[in-house]
Amino acid sequence: MSRKILPPIESGIVDPKRSLPLWRQVQAELELDISRGEMVAGDRFPTEAELAQRFNVHRHTVRRAIEALREKALVRVEHGHGTYVRERTVPHVLSSGGRLSATLRQLSHTNDRRVVGTDKIGPDPAISKALRLKPRQEVMRVDLLGEMDGTPVTFSAMHFPLPRFKGIEKLIERTGSITHSLTAFGVAQYQRRETRVSAKLPTRSEAELLDQPRTQPVLTIWSLDVDDTGSPITYSRSCLSTRWIELVVRF
Repeated sequence: MSRKILPPIESGIVDPKRSLPLWRQVQAELELDISRGEMVAGDRFPTEAELAQRFNVHRHTVRRAIEALREKALVRVEHGHGTYVRERTVPHVLSSGGRLSATLRQLSHTNDRRVVGTDKIGPDPAISKALRLKPRQEVMRVDLLGEMDGTPVTFSAMHFPLPRFKGIEKLIERTGSITHSLTAFGVAQYQRRETRVSAKLPTRSEAELLDQPRTQPVLTIWSLDVDDTGSPITYSRSCLSTRWIELVVRF
């Protein structure tokens, strides 16, 4: 993402004769840039040198103003990459019936989930064990990219046992809904049996799909869903952008 170019500051806006410290004046002006929409979520700030020139102050003054913005959760700092306007974080509650797609629909104007790849594969041992597959039994892998208001926030690889769910990839492509597609295969009710969460750096392809640097960690969630008889129906691995999503566990 290219660096944001802000308009020159008006003469006298940041004034050393005012009682307010210079860094607080700079902070206030940058907050105004954000509130006016001149800087939006994900935009990269000008460099310290450029901001110092804009406000006619020392770089240390700019640095302190940026730190104050970070403490107020208005920006995030990626060392070696720059300072960015902080994105709106969506809280997602982990539960047996909770679906991230439903959370995104409630909190965004548009929520889109599209298929970016499908493949019939022989699964690895972990997937075979989770889905209780027979030897040499295959699965249909469906890769999905989830977007919130046009911004990619999740990438999921879902695995459906074959031959039970033969053709489900076509239904998902057509409807964009896992629930509706499972219903067509006779699965009216299902629930989350297990969820495992870890953090890692994204692969190159994951970073490109989520439109983020490879130095920005992602949350990885392995999830097992079962039908009302307790039979596994899907085992999925989802990468969640930590810029946009936080997980909530309630007791």
